[in-house]
Amino acid sequence: MAILYVNDEYGLGGLNVFKPAFEKLGGQVVFAESFEKGATDFKTTIAKMKSQNPDGVYVVGYDKSYALLIKQL
Repeated sequence: MAILYVNDEYGLGGLNVFKPAFEKLGGQVVFAESFEKGATDFKTTIAKMKSQNPDGVYVVGYDKSYALLIKQL
């Protein structure tokens, strides 16, 4: 699993709840990276994430940057 999260308390909270629960159930997080609120270009992050070949992506965010990230994924 890959985790992309907004770099604030909300995103860190999502990361800190999801990751240990997922790993406790036997999952493996192969990539985790934050993004800044208001970011518009995620190509570099997506390329780094894809190089790890995750089976899924968990995104923690909100606002316009969240929508743009989902669209670019």
